[in-house]
Amino acid sequence: MSYHRAIVKTGLSAELALFALVLFGCTPQQTYLQQHFPHDLVSEAQSNFQTDMTDWDIADSQPIPKHFRLTVHAEPGVASAMRDFSEQKLTESLHAAGFELDPNEPAELTVCVVKASQIRKPIRRAKVRIAAGLRITDNTEPILLGLADGIVPRPDLSSGVSIPRSAYFRAAQLAISKLVHQLANIPKPTSSEP
Repeated sequence: MSYHRAIVKTGLSAELALFALVLFGCTPQQTYLQQHFPHDLVSEAQSNFQTDMTDWDIADSQPIPKHFRLTVHAEPGVASAMRDFSEQKLTESLHAAGFELDPNEPAELTVCVVKASQIRKPIRRAKVRIAAGLRITDNTEPILLGLADGIVPRPDLSSGVSIPRSAYFRAAQLAISKLVHQLANIPKPTSSEP
């Protein structure tokens, strides 16, 4: 008797769960990239990983600020160690390029590590793709928006050996240097700012 009750109870729980899915929908939660970047860029960022997608849209009318806050995120599937490494390298590289990072600034550079994976053909390589956007304030259009890919060939070509994590870190560093190089070559304000 108690066995029969357990089966009925489980059946009711499954029916309630199914009803909740139908009622509230089962669309997956949006990722950080999908929430904070334009749809066109998200589609491009998630498209063919084989292709080098390094590309920037830059507003001509607005100079790059010298001071901004930095936020770094990673998409699902990207290890937290990669996100942490990217934030550290971004901080170091931006300081070296003459930018000041201040969490209280209204301007924000947002970087999202989209993917860190291997490309198998023509040779196996470690690849990291980042998306970046720089806004003067939360409500303004981005001054800079785009993608940067970093690619590092495997140190050895033997089959069956995984690509070392250090190769992915070097790939991330290459993508970051493309972003910082682009930022450093956009005109900055000439007026004396605090």
